[in-house]
Amino acid sequence: MLVETALVFTALAVAYLASIQWASFYVSTFVFLLLSVLYLRGGRPLIALLTSALSVGLIYLLFSLAFSVYLP
Repeated sequence: MLVETALVFTALAVAYLASIQWASFYVSTFVFLLLSVLYLRGGRPLIALLTSALSVGLIYLLFSLAFSVYLP
């Protein structure tokens, strides 16, 4: 079980890194977090959506507004 989880999460991370090239950072991060939370928390879609949206919103507020750092 632990090896399967590590392999799935590694595949998600590789797909995330590849998707940043053609999609924006925020979209890629949202999808990565959504799929990660869905997989690791056992498929609770509402929790995954809320967690992902809140996390991406906080990343945006922190980096774009507070630090004035442009994320691709």
